[in-house]
Amino acid sequence: MSFAKNTRGSSIIKKIAKKAGIKIYKLKLVYDKKFTKGYTAKSKPMAAIKSIASQCKTPVSYPHGRLEIVDYSKNKKSQFYLEYSTGLLAEPEAQDDSDDGLQHYQVTALFRPQFAVGYIFHIESTTLTGWVLIESGTSAITDDSGVSTLDVVDYTKYKKKTAASTKKAKSKDKKAKAKLDAANRKKLKAKQKSRRKK
Repeated sequence: MSFAKNTRGSSIIKKIAKKAGIKIYKLKLVYDKKFTKGYTAKSKPMAAIKSIASQCKTPVSYPHGRLEIVDYSKNKKSQFYLEYSTGLLAEPEAQDDSDDGLQHYQVTALFRPQFAVGYIFHIESTTLTGWVLIESGTSAITDDSGVSTLDVVDYTKYKKKTAASTKKAKSKDKKAKAKLDAANRKKLKAKQKSRRKK
């Protein structure tokens, strides 16, 4: 599939998903990038959607098994406070395998239906205290109980990182557009000069 110049990322994602029969339950991009040179989807539909979402600085996730491409930095804080008396089962463990520049923690707690990607809650423990956002997680549920293993990050730092990456992307695109506009003006002048000579 090919898209015209200046098509927005959201439009590209919607059209690819519709043609491929992919159901997107939520689509709210951090930065709805305008593809000034157009875009051609050469890979498989889901790979193309992930590529566009990445360029729009937005995570692709599957909370409760449903595809969402959402700006979680704008989510509201919940009223839930997690501590040992409300379901925390062990001290959060710092993870060292992240490559996004954020410190991730693994939190183990009693299952709650609201535990999903993008959910923001307050945690209080010896190793971690403050507002955190769930980036991923799994749950093991039995007949009478369940346990959730959550990957969380500091919400304030997540918001700052999202804002910084968006600002950087916008600046980069603005420079690229200015360069393209300058090149187009140069071509136009060359054409006009060529016509005058004739």
